[in-house]
Amino acid sequence: MTASLGSKLFTQANKVGMMNEGYAWIVTEGLSTLMDLIDPKVMDPSMQGERVVNNWSRFVLIIWVFVVLILTQSYTASLTSMLTVQRLKPRFADVKEIQDHDYFVGYQKDSFVKELLTKQLNFDESKLKPYSTEEEFHQALSNGTVAAIFDEIPYIK
Repeated sequence: MTASLGSKLFTQANKVGMMNEGYAWIVTEGLSTLMDLIDPKVMDPSMQGERVVNNWSRFVLIIWVFVVLILTQSYTASLTSMLTVQRLKPRFADVKEIQDHDYFVGYQKDSFVKELLTKQLNFDESKLKPYSTEEEFHQALSNGTVAAIFDEIPYIK
């Protein structure tokens, strides 16, 4: 729809009386971009809204604007928090859970971590898989080859 067609639409609607009180216009996404292009002179002055004259009305209006703003921000923050917390939950509570279920575990190749896993944490060596790069770690976790990765903290960060 072009701007001239939109202008004609609103002009005709005004002539027929559809700009009066009692009519509601639902502006979809396609029309909202069109509304920016229409010359304001074509629009009926009643569509521009009424001026707020009373100071108490202005005060209430300002309060409502802030209430709506705060509610919107609270909802957005709450929703973001809920979605983020779900993603941050660890899959396993502790190392014992991984050992009890006989999951495969990844570690950094040529690192002391293999010795730590076998001698101190008592992992079965057949359940350990060595990896060299971050991409290999990511791929192994993504496709389920390993249930967890053990590595040094500086490398994990």
